[in-house]
Amino acid sequence: MKLDLSRFHIKTIDNDKKNLSSLEPFFQRSLLMFVIAAFCVTFGVSYTLQTKQAETESRSFLANETLYICSQVRTAANNYIMLQNTTDGMLVDKVQAIAERLKLQPKLLQDMSALKQLAVSENVFGINVTDASGTTIASYPAKYVGTFNYNDHLATQKYMEIIKNPNTIINEQIRPSTTVEEGSVKAIGVARIDQPGIVQVRFSAARYKNLLNKNSLSNLLTNYTIGNDGTASLLDNEGIIVSSSDKQMVGKPFTVLGLTHRDFSSNNGFFDIRYNNKLQLAAYDKHADYNILVTSPYSDIYAKRNILLIWNAFFYFLLFTVVYYILSHLLNKTVIKSIYTINATLNTITNGDLDKRVEVNNFKEFATLSSDINSTVSALKAAIAEAASRIDRELEFAKAIQASALPKALPENAGTSNFKVRASMSTAKEVGGDFYDFFLVGDDLAFVIADVSGKGIPAALFMMTARTEIRNHILSNPTDLAKAITQANDELCANNDAMLFVTAFAGILNHETGEIKYINAGHNKPLFQKDGKFSWLQGRSGPPLASMDGIPYKLLSFKLDPGCLLYTYTDGVTEATNAVKDLYGDDRLVAFLNSIKVEDCQAVIDAITNDVDKFCNGSEQADDITMLSVKFTKNLS
Repeated sequence: MKLDLSRFHIKTIDNDKKNLSSLEPFFQRSLLMFVIAAFCVTFGVSYTLQTKQAETESRSFLANETLYICSQVRTAANNYIMLQNTTDGMLVDKVQAIAERLKLQPKLLQDMSALKQLAVSENVFGINVTDASGTTIASYPAKYVGTFNYNDHLATQKYMEIIKNPNTIINEQIRPSTTVEEGSVKAIGVARIDQPGIVQVRFSAARYKNLLNKNSLSNLLTNYTIGNDGTASLLDNEGIIVSSSDKQMVGKPFTVLGLTHRDFSSNNGFFDIRYNNKLQLAAYDKHADYNILVTSPYSDIYAKRNILLIWNAFFYFLLFTVVYYILSHLLNKTVIKSIYTINATLNTITNGDLDKRVEVNNFKEFATLSSDINSTVSALKAAIAEAASRIDRELEFAKAIQASALPKALPENAGTSNFKVRASMSTAKEVGGDFYDFFLVGDDLAFVIADVSGKGIPAALFMMTARTEIRNHILSNPTDLAKAITQANDELCANNDAMLFVTAFAGILNHETGEIKYINAGHNKPLFQKDGKFSWLQGRSGPPLASMDGIPYKLLSFKLDPGCLLYTYTDGVTEATNAVKDLYGDDRLVAFLNSIKVEDCQAVIDAITNDVDKFCNGSEQADDITMLSVKFTKNLS
């Protein structure tokens, strides 16, 4: 059964194909995008997991390093104490040797120069010798002789225990000397051997510390390494770096590392620091009187991760390439080929051969689809008989579409607030030949109202063409409305096989001055408001559009005062009829406008609509009724 189905626009599919892409490239692109997305997601997840793993492992490594250094600190501290005890024993032995020498050489107690030589030879800062009362009888320096009694001073009263118990040894910690020249000293006192009294010897604190530093904490981390570029540091409670793998940092405060006391507010933890121009992860732990700080640059932390990511990326690329190839092949073989077969059959059917059947049965889904298509074609045969009646309903739908294509209002945030515009259209038949339009040209308002000759679908189609041409040419020539309308007229004349024409009123409202430049192409004269009254806007620019090409249209203008309106309409308003065929008329229109209080654009349109409806009293109208109103609102509060 071969049918001419052009009435139902089935053949238009062939023309539409030119603007559509092929299904196979679409599937290929979609599949490729999916594979790429899957690759990115997989790689992203791998990146995230490996980054977290690297950071976790680094935190664990640094924490273990702090624990190890803690053990080294404990060992070094114990060694330090042992060395200190040994050193102190050596110094006590030296003091006792000096006491023995004073017994063997009593003249040393009378000859201060000889006592000085003894001090120099023994490498000590000073020697004091007292009698049984604690009064200094011999001294180097000699200034203490006869002037200093150990029992008179709180700091030295402890030395009197030596006189009471000769076996007592006083071993003082390092303290400031009473002699500026000596600086800090370490003092040790023992009993005289020749008679009751005290022998006190003062040693250099610097020399004493030097003896201890051979096994001190300052050398603990000298050669300690953390990875490739990490550091380890030992800080005392004052924040001074006692030992560090970076020797330049020893003796400096922790602030040189960019740290604050807040970073050490807890017993242990992790934080980021910038050291040696590198962002580093730092871990710290408190041990006794020290803070242990170890760091590792993030470049070291992520080095292993980066290598793994490169291998992962290579593996994922190969994997997803294979997946893409397999899926693409399967799609082409099982889906695309079948779709092409179905499409070829459908093309035959759409050309009118409704007896053609789709026979693609390689898979259940395509078999079902073929069956459904065949059932649809069968149903189509039955539906053609009633298609004519359905056309009327479709025209009603087209009417709604036509109305929806026209603007209702400018967006709230568009253009300027110096004007308002509203419009309405009511068609007499299914579709109409009237139209209106408004849009912004810069900050100014362009508006059009027009009436196409004729009725029905041809008028509606020509209306859409005219609206498009007028809008496009105004937008292309926003400063020359006459040129825009002249060009639009020529275009409409060149594509007017139906010999239709259209009356039009087009204007551009200046948002600052209120001036309206307009073209009246054979349209009804608008009404404008001045001093609270409406009057006719005189002047014609030329004949209706599409009636004759090559006609230059004349630009006219007038000024709309702030707060005033311009009201435009098609002849469906004034030629509306009642039951006895009386016309609504121009006089009734202007009289009604001047009889009401005008508030805004929409209120004017609503009021006239209600008055026309009241006048017609339900009578069917032969023409479309279209209205457009513009209000200039600048300088209004």
